[in-house]
Amino acid sequence: MLKNTYAKLKNKEDVVVAYIGGSITEGAGSTDKRTKGWRSHATNWLAKTYPESKITEINATIGGTGSDFAIFRIDDVLKYEPDLLFIEFSTNDSETPECEEYEEAMIRRVLRISPKTDIVLVLTCAQRIFEKMLRGEYPDSYRSYHVLAEHYGLPLLDIGEEINSRVRAGEGDYMTYTKDSVHPNDLGHKILAAGAIRFLARELTLPLPVRREKYENARLVAAKDIKDTDFDYIDEPFVGESGQFGFGYLKASGEGHYIRSTFVGTTVGIVYLTAHDSGDIKWRIDGGDFSTLRLWDEYALRFDRVNYTVFANDLSCGEHTLEIVVTGESDERADGTAAQISAILVA
Repeated sequence: MLKNTYAKLKNKEDVVVAYIGGSITEGAGSTDKRTKGWRSHATNWLAKTYPESKITEINATIGGTGSDFAIFRIDDVLKYEPDLLFIEFSTNDSETPECEEYEEAMIRRVLRISPKTDIVLVLTCAQRIFEKMLRGEYPDSYRSYHVLAEHYGLPLLDIGEEINSRVRAGEGDYMTYTKDSVHPNDLGHKILAAGAIRFLARELTLPLPVRREKYENARLVAAKDIKDTDFDYIDEPFVGESGQFGFGYLKASGEGHYIRSTFVGTTVGIVYLTAHDSGDIKWRIDGGDFSTLRLWDEYALRFDRVNYTVFANDLSCGEHTLEIVVTGESDERADGTAAQISAILVA
């Protein structure tokens, strides 16, 4: 997932997308490099899909060059602080045995200077490379891109396969999709762009959860924000054996003191202090039967500590009301009947 770019687009912030590569990413072969290459199609898709973010493109492509030159140019890209960087030299590096050293140097420089930049390694192809691959012969650049992508945890975008798969399926030959067996024509660039756009659409979307998204909106409702109560508000955090929590809490000890809070969610609970003077509370949801919770336990004989409990986590989606009432009772070993509540847990 392109985490940095995703976060900025979700927050409607401006995004800088940069491309460094050779002639295929420059747009060579198309009738207009500026508007009909796969690069421009991909940038335009971002702009149309996220209209509330300003998308700025940095085009650092130079035809006929490889990563051995790009390592000297990468700083000219990084000065724009790109959020998303496509690196494409797999075709021009295909016969450069030292390409992995150059490519890795470029990746490491980006990671050091601009660690928030999302890096995408791009594989393109040409007829001569495709024919070798059919014989099981893969160029040095293909091997190095796969090695580096795995080692650094980078996504690998194989848009060359978009044309290769069509040729293998008998949907034309390389000259159907390229101008000269290397540089895509307008159709070829559209096909490459389609692969890049599918990649972006996937990588800029949160994956489906392993489990249902029950706790995605989990949050704390702080004591100071609970208005329907006759508890006293204490403007200081809990401090106990288990550490410090919150910025204030509600406290009451007499029978009948209450808290009432309406929330939207399927889960609700409280954060409270288990202390030497803690007592019992009773609680209910949506006017149901009351249940009792003892806030004191035997550990309170030695120290106070922050504690929590979840009352329910299988409520129907929608609005609910939690009621808490002090009972005025406790364990006979407790020093009081206090209820000290710092927050309501809601999800």
